[in-house]
Amino acid sequence: MNQEPSPTMSRLARFLAMDSVALAALPLAETVTELISLLRESVDSESMTLEILGVLDQLPITAEIIRDKQIGAGKAVNVLVSNHSSQAVRATATAIVDRWKGLVRPNLKRSAGDVARDASELDGPALKRRAA
Repeated sequence: MNQEPSPTMSRLARFLAMDSVALAALPLAETVTELISLLRESVDSESMTLEILGVLDQLPITAEIIRDKQIGAGKAVNVLVSNHSSQAVRATATAIVDRWKGLVRPNLKRSAGDVARDASELDGPALKRRAA
């Protein structure tokens, strides 16, 4: 008995058949909108969610797309970080969110911990050798 793929899987298959060059040639906003729609429809399927995240990760995403509230890409992927039952989905979503944060906030001020860590490295043995 041959089972037909679900409509969601059929829509996803179109993207899965493309390499990164073909994906990059698609209209970005429309592509991301479609993938986020698929993501929301397939959130209960670990394998489909991972496939969609993999396609999203291949796209030449921009800060404007991530910030666009109508597309909702940032929010949709970020929700998976803490709310998905699959550790693999959470890890993949976390990696994407971390990369996207770098696009959205490239000049983000460094945390106090980063500054303190850098200061302690400056006070380390290399600086003491130079002073001697």
